[in-house]
Amino acid sequence: METKEVYGILFKPEIIDEKRVILVPYLIVDGITSENGLIDKYETSYKKFQLSDKINDYDNMYGFEISLEDLSDYYKANGYPKAHYDYPDVCAKSYLNFAKNYIFLLEKNNSLEDTICYAISLRDKSLRIVDIKKDLLTQLSTADKKDQNKTENTNLSLNYIDKPLRINPQILLEKITKRVIGQQDAAFQLIGTICKNLKYGNYDGMKSNILLYGPSGCGKTELVRSLAKELDIPLVIEDMTSYTASGYVGDSVKSILRRLFVNSGNDMSRAEKGIVVLDEIDKLASTDSRENVNKTDVQEELLKMMEGSKVNINDTNRTNQQLIMDTSNITFILCGAFTKLSEQKKSKKIIGFSNIDENEQNKLEIDNDEFIQYGLMTELIGRVPIKIPIKQLEIKDLADILWRSSISSLRIYETALLKEDNVKVVYANKPLFINTIAEKAHELGIGARGLKTVVDETFLEATSEIGASSTSKRVLFVSDRTIEDPSDYVLRKVKKGVYELPERIRESNK
Repeated sequence: METKEVYGILFKPEIIDEKRVILVPYLIVDGITSENGLIDKYETSYKKFQLSDKINDYDNMYGFEISLEDLSDYYKANGYPKAHYDYPDVCAKSYLNFAKNYIFLLEKNNSLEDTICYAISLRDKSLRIVDIKKDLLTQLSTADKKDQNKTENTNLSLNYIDKPLRINPQILLEKITKRVIGQQDAAFQLIGTICKNLKYGNYDGMKSNILLYGPSGCGKTELVRSLAKELDIPLVIEDMTSYTASGYVGDSVKSILRRLFVNSGNDMSRAEKGIVVLDEIDKLASTDSRENVNKTDVQEELLKMMEGSKVNINDTNRTNQQLIMDTSNITFILCGAFTKLSEQKKSKKIIGFSNIDENEQNKLEIDNDEFIQYGLMTELIGRVPIKIPIKQLEIKDLADILWRSSISSLRIYETALLKEDNVKVVYANKPLFINTIAEKAHELGIGARGLKTVVDETFLEATSEIGASSTSKRVLFVSDRTIEDPSDYVLRKVKKGVYELPERIRESNK
């Protein structure tokens, strides 16, 4: 068997699916190569890479030789690194530093031999085709422009790539408050805390978990969901009413971390910087030991996760092996309405002060002792130093959501009808229409969720007729009376682009 002395570059494999594997440059070694692969000077053997359908085939690192001749030619042409000792060794390390600017996606087409390698730049996310078994320096430095940006065949999400964290909280705040209206203060606190957690991690205990409390339907989970989307970090939102302690019937709290791992694309490094939202946490509160011992047990198990520990989770999606997740840098956000506590606090405020500010009534701060008396463990409350109140949405806030939110139910209907059915919605008096919806939604007492309920009911009969009729350009005339009587609308074809209000719609505008 022929062998030769070479340098080698090692890659760590990361599986996407049965057709695609990521190779991440990891280490330079010196040793020998043979038909079976690369052997370093410590006699560790590394395989040559070939795509396989067997997941277990990717447990080891893979190595490819680096031609000293190619290295020498490249640095002769481009200039040697600034070092005065062993140039082959210095050049090999420079080669690795160059390669670390890329990750390499191997994609199998019709057969194991029919494989394409894409080099993906971590700097600008450009993409080009290379031969992983040939000199990468020359290929990547002289690659043809036509091979760049060929992403149509990869369907590859680059979310897992570690990149420097450059976050502008002010820009984030502007984006988030376009979706979640009326919670400016809460959004500011939430963004500041999560950005700090992401930037510094748990350095000397800097990470802070969060408690979001306030009325249902006022934006608690939407704030977090929007922020996670903007920051492109994995998120899991879990309803805690279905969770039980280990050994009981129901979901174990460990399954929360397993879902976070899945939502991160099975990338443990991303999962360990993700966000876990424990919704309806107030349902786990109990002041009566006879009521439900299990509630306290679940709080204790959550406490262990939130303290920052290494937890074994079962990777059911791939090899069914035990994986270890470090929760030290995961941000845990507890969410709950705490309705009874808020009502008690509000009634005391109203009795004590006759001229209390409306904003103070809608956003009442609750202290640690009150949460503990409500039934949450002292230790659990101690692990959430940041407590952010969510204010009650009033009629004006609900109207603002319909006017300004990028996820306004009314805007969604307008866009969908125009795009899918070629129907333009025209209002007899839009301010009156929106205020009427806001008033009716406020009566339901379920916050912003009430808006969707009222809007759905308002357009129910109209959308039924639209779906059953022609697809020519039409206009849907509605008024505030349509909200009370969904059959009170007019649907007609457009004539010469002029939207003339029908008489009965005009009457409601008087």
